[in-house]
Amino acid sequence: MSISSRILVIDDDRSLLMGVSEILKRGGYEVITATNGTDGIQLALESSPDLIISDMMMPPPDGSEVLRILSEHSSTVNIPFIFLTARTDEKVKVTSLKNGADDYITKPFSTDELLGRVNSILRRKEITETFEVRNQTELRKAAEEKLSERREENVTEVTATNPDALRLIHELQVHKIELEMQNEQLIEAKAQAEEAYRQYSDLYDLAPVGYLTLTRSGTISKINLAGATILGKPRSRLIDRQLAQLISHRSLDAFEVFFNKLYYGSGYGTCELSLLNNDNEWFWVQLEATSFVDGQECRIIMVDINERKLAEEHKLAEEILRASEAKFRNMFENHAAVMLLIEAATGHILDANIAAENFYGYPVSALSTMNMSDINTLTKEEIQIEMDGALGEHNNYFNFQHRLANGKIREVEVHSSPLTMENRTILFSIIHDITDRKQAEEALRANEQKYYRSEADLKAAQTIAKIGSWRWDLRTTEVTWSDEMYRLFGVDKNSYSGRLGDVIAKVVHPDDLYIVLPSNVPSIAEKKSFRYRIIMPDKTIRHISAISGEVIYADDGKPIYISGTAQDATEAKLAEEALHIQRWRLESIIEGARVGTWEWNVQTGEVVFNKLWAQMIGYTLEELEPISIKTWEKFCHPDDLNRSDELLQRHFAGELPYYDVEVRMKHKDGHWVWIHDRGRFITRTDDGKPLLMFGTHTDITQSKHAELQLEEAKLRVENIIEGAHIGAWEWNVQTGEAVINEFEAQLLGYTLEELEPISINTFEKLIHPDDLNRSDELVQRHLAGELPYYDFEFRMKHKDGHWVWIHGRGRVITRTDDDKPLLMFGTHTDITQRKHAELQLEEMAMTDFQTKLYNRRYFMQRSDEECKRASRSHQPLTLLMLDIDHFKKVNDTYGHEAGDLALQHVAEIMRSSLREIDILGRMGGEEFAVLMPNTTLEDAVLLSERIRLSIAKASFDSSAQALILTVSIGVEIFNAEMSGFDGLLRNADEALYRAKNNGRNCVVAYSFPYEGGIQTFVLDGT
Repeated sequence: MSISSRILVIDDDRSLLMGVSEILKRGGYEVITATNGTDGIQLALESSPDLIISDMMMPPPDGSEVLRILSEHSSTVNIPFIFLTARTDEKVKVTSLKNGADDYITKPFSTDELLGRVNSILRRKEITETFEVRNQTELRKAAEEKLSERREENVTEVTATNPDALRLIHELQVHKIELEMQNEQLIEAKAQAEEAYRQYSDLYDLAPVGYLTLTRSGTISKINLAGATILGKPRSRLIDRQLAQLISHRSLDAFEVFFNKLYYGSGYGTCELSLLNNDNEWFWVQLEATSFVDGQECRIIMVDINERKLAEEHKLAEEILRASEAKFRNMFENHAAVMLLIEAATGHILDANIAAENFYGYPVSALSTMNMSDINTLTKEEIQIEMDGALGEHNNYFNFQHRLANGKIREVEVHSSPLTMENRTILFSIIHDITDRKQAEEALRANEQKYYRSEADLKAAQTIAKIGSWRWDLRTTEVTWSDEMYRLFGVDKNSYSGRLGDVIAKVVHPDDLYIVLPSNVPSIAEKKSFRYRIIMPDKTIRHISAISGEVIYADDGKPIYISGTAQDATEAKLAEEALHIQRWRLESIIEGARVGTWEWNVQTGEVVFNKLWAQMIGYTLEELEPISIKTWEKFCHPDDLNRSDELLQRHFAGELPYYDVEVRMKHKDGHWVWIHDRGRFITRTDDGKPLLMFGTHTDITQSKHAELQLEEAKLRVENIIEGAHIGAWEWNVQTGEAVINEFEAQLLGYTLEELEPISINTFEKLIHPDDLNRSDELVQRHLAGELPYYDFEFRMKHKDGHWVWIHGRGRVITRTDDDKPLLMFGTHTDITQRKHAELQLEEMAMTDFQTKLYNRRYFMQRSDEECKRASRSHQPLTLLMLDIDHFKKVNDTYGHEAGDLALQHVAEIMRSSLREIDILGRMGGEEFAVLMPNTTLEDAVLLSERIRLSIAKASFDSSAQALILTVSIGVEIFNAEMSGFDGLLRNADEALYRAKNNGRNCVVAYSFPYEGGIQTFVLDGT
């Protein structure tokens, strides 16, 4: 490869064009550039570069069109061609290579990648050219040798004697032998091709990915071993079979779109399908079309993506799990009822809600470190007996006395249900304060024992406590209800007639009648609580919590009366059932999401894992037993252990609300699996040390690899930006927060620290006021989807006070769930030098070099616009044409330097005599023109005379000699009958011509009437 190889780079992005050029120049290449496809084609035809690098997406002609045009020219058809593009889909790559490109580089790219690709292409080109030359030389040499051998064998001499004829015969003989040798090479090449095809067939069959060929009817005409293995069927059963027969119903629509796209669309496509294997299990594959065969069949690559799809489904399930957990947590924490989670084996309170904090007077954090014995007046042994009863489901309803933080004792009703959490039993308890009710019951019992001495007091107590009382006469089976019982059961006491027992049979739920019927007397007489359901008049179901009271016995010891109370427990029952359902859903989601769970006794080191945790690292739980925290540490990557331990200690110390870390764990087959480990301790020992901790493990290997690839790509972009000295920015559109790199601050003379805190307001304060509205307009149009990019050139205030020209470009890359723009990325490039150069060029293009006035071209352009404006507004517009008298004599007598000074002298006097709205220009040579908007002919004549007198009275120095000039001026006013500015100029020129003929140093107005149509004004200073 020649170090001086010439490379043509074509890109409409000037900053990227500059960056690529700098990299190639540092690599020792000669670089020529073009900012559009048209210029690129012209440069390629003129300079014949060794390599062409072109952006694919440009204004027409784009990169593909440039390649097509150059491929049709014999001088450029063999020049290697590389595409640059920001598009990463495989379809673009395949299409570009099909169109004849030699390589394809995806933006962003590193310096090493660009130079490596370029070096490889140029080296291959050089080798090819050398090989062709060498082949031709060697073929000629071999043909010469064979001809010599044949002449030695055949002694017959050629009879021709003419040297030219001998040379021609010799060349023909050599060429004949060359053709014979090339034919032999073709025969050998054919044999090699047949062998290569045989090897290709072997490779096709043994390829690690599936290959299959589909006909236009959708049947499989060819499939390799890997493809048959993926589909789980012998090849003989797959050939000539419709592929659609193997696809699940939910994937048929996707396959139909894919298939139609192949044969009736672009000829390229990819899709993911769900198929059924021989074990009647659904699995996922990805199909990607690669090429056509004679336009009738299509080759397809098939890849098993079942593990990736399962991982995506697990991730979705995990998100559902988190949402469900949050919903459960919200319901638990914000419910009005007092709720506790209790460790069944120890009585430790694991968690409490806000209602519990308000009731007991302890903060939740304190309750979560206490034992039930701290608030229950029973002993630990008595409490354990009651909890064992709840665990055995013999009883889930209790009456206790609980001690509050202020020392008061309250009577409570506790409903407890056991829940299983990874081989541990937890009691979920709902606590109701029944102190007032108890007091009412005690008053009720006292009154009953006195045969209802004070019925009025009893009714008042029941109404306050919302408790109904009942008395059952076992001899007559009649039941007597208090007024509150009638209200509770929705029965109208006044309209009731007959036996109340008949009403009970109608009100109590049929499935619960056995609880209150006479046959259940022994159970009711045990003085214990029981529950049953009733059907209200509106057909709704309510839950009743009843407690049997005193039993009155006859002389023979048989019970004759039973009394008790009843209270509506519907809300408590519904809350309990809702929590049961929620817990069941959580356990089901954990199983469905394939999330690993763990429980760790921090003090003993004992750990309980679920089976999914072990499966993540390729084991069964049985293979890992006995299991402890050492098991986890054994599989964790050594580089991640310290970080994990640090976060644990910070969580234990209360610095972090959760333990949350990503670690690598060793799989059974030797590779590393990325795990997202999260947890929280929920109990402490009596001396405040962390005791029990719960958490989850999630396999994030695929997402972690994608994250690492993203970081690598981001680093490449940052390297390119850093190499090109480009400012980069990131803007959160919803919050206004912004992040910039160091170069962005340096563009304006600042450090990052000097600009912090950085937000969108930081930019708005620094942008020039005249540019701010236009910039905001373009940003809003891009955010609304009207523009694909934000692209604008504007000024920003430098730290030292001057204005810096910036080329800003950006694009929204992420949106919120409701499609609002979220994150926008972009770059800022300093284009001050270019902008100043453009302004200088613009100024040079419209001004006269010597006088700094408008030149003829720009003056004519402005004048034409003013004439159109005057026609619309009907405002006067006057033109003044001025010519320096005898200017040629100034040049001839005093030299061209004096002539230049004379022009500048006249220009300065005219400039100082005119208004800002007047347009002054040099028309060429010694001729000047002034266009005066909103000026009548009379005013223009007076102004012209003042200019003439000012020039005639003012001298200027030339070669130590003072000179005085005079001028002739022609004036004309615009009217609608003129053919635009050309008519106005023609009349003013005519007036100037007459002024010169009238002896010069005077003013002539074309439109003032006099004999001959010209009037002369010479004011002589008066």
